[in-house]
Amino acid sequence: RRFGGLSALNGVEFEVQRDEIRAVIGANGAGKSTFFNCVTGVIPPTSGRILFNGDDIYAAGVDPTDIRRRIGMVFQDYALFPHLSVRQNLLYSHWFNPALRAGAEFTHIVDLLGIGGLLQRRPAQLSGGEKQRVAIARALAQEPELLLLDEVTSALDVTVQAEVLSTLL
Repeated sequence: RRFGGLSALNGVEFEVQRDEIRAVIGANGAGKSTFFNCVTGVIPPTSGRILFNGDDIYAAGVDPTDIRRRIGMVFQDYALFPHLSVRQNLLYSHWFNPALRAGAEFTHIVDLLGIGGLLQRRPAQLSGGEKQRVAIARALAQEPELLLLDEVTSALDVTVQAEVLSTLL
């Protein structure tokens, strides 16, 4: 991916198999977020291909929306909808996971991340750690085939970091 004359990503090759955990590690500004944004369809690569289950997600005739529905992403800046409550942010995932509205899965995710007391609040009323837990819950609620986490524990205290990582692993 190039931005003007600058190359943010060059020669990247990355493969993940089902039930595999991989890490993308690099210094600030190395292109990790750009990589995730290309994979999720937020920004297209300047060249090369991105394959998801064998499909080039940027090929003509491929619906990138369908691909995005199968990839969960927790962005470094949380990407919560500011005009929606925490509950509404989580239920946004029902478009990807209709079973979420049934209740049991919703309750499980809320309990898992300890956000039950936050459901009526809007993102502006949350701390950084609370926003991070809501963003993680929203991604998990989607039941994605691929889950991408950009700086997933950066806003969490050490205890919550351990809880979140044990949940994800």
